[in-house]
Amino acid sequence: MVRKNDTARISSLEASKPPLDDEVYNLWVQIHRVVDLIVRARERELSRYGIPIRQVATLFAVHAFGGDATLTRLAQFLERRPHTVSSILTRMEKDGLVKKTNDLARRNIIHVELTEKGRDAYRHTTRRESINAIMGELAFDEQQRLKRLLDRLEARARVELRRRG
Repeated sequence: MVRKNDTARISSLEASKPPLDDEVYNLWVQIHRVVDLIVRARERELSRYGIPIRQVATLFAVHAFGGDATLTRLAQFLERRPHTVSSILTRMEKDGLVKKTNDLARRNIIHVELTEKGRDAYRHTTRRESINAIMGELAFDEQQRLKRLLDRLEARARVELRRRG
């Protein structure tokens, strides 16, 4: 709970540093802008195949897990809540991309597999021209450095989530 004095103190801190002069915040905004632009380019590329971008990572994960894909494993891999992945899978099942089955021994486990249509959609998603063109702007050593930096930010974000969770 934020007290009145804390609100005044926070307001004065925010007022002392205009948003455009806050380099850390500007970097965060720029990261979002770049991600949004890459996502839009990828969405445009995927639209040729009628594959929503929300389903691409799920197709990849189901394919990667092979016969061992379960709702729980997918949610963990995708860093999403199980109910979010469940709704994506429900839509994908309606679209004929995946088949969900309940585990006979343990009813709370849902197995997921790609259908033939899903395997075909997955093959389309492996054509990553937009991503390759954008990421190709960086030399290999720059890509490796960026990956190390993003790994550090991801690790710190996980710490913050646990701390504030």
